[in-house]
Amino acid sequence: MNSADHFLQSAVIQFRDDTPFSTEFDDFYFSSDYGPQETDYIYLQRNDLRRRWSFPAENKDTAFIIAETGFGTGLNFICAWHLWNALNINQRQLHYVAVEKHPVSKADLARALSRWPQLAGYTEALLAVYPPLSPGTHTVFPQVQTAQSTV
Repeated sequence: MNSADHFLQSAVIQFRDDTPFSTEFDDFYFSSDYGPQETDYIYLQRNDLRRRWSFPAENKDTAFIIAETGFGTGLNFICAWHLWNALNINQRQLHYVAVEKHPVSKADLARALSRWPQLAGYTEALLAVYPPLSPGTHTVFPQVQTAQSTV
């Protein structure tokens, strides 16, 4: 394996009607009009996170870990973090682990997530700590004591 095999390539995104589209996978990152609702239905509800986060008090000192293949635009992370905070789960930490072959650039991430003003605070917090595109593991803490993301 030569050094070129270790080069990290960012996602090549086209914005079609302001919706991010992966040219490599010939697919949209999320629904044009209903991204957060789609994430809620497919990701949060199907993983039964609302019920699973209604845990007994004796588990309050442990973190809840989500592992996902593909971070994409971070919409799943942001929606999970939003639900976590909405349920007022401040005695535990959410640890979100994602593996991403082609990370989205910070500029594309900002543009993709700007469609959802109701999530603006979460988007801004993530963008403030979003790492530069480089190989390796990156752990970010967009909000102390409630959420952590490892990509």
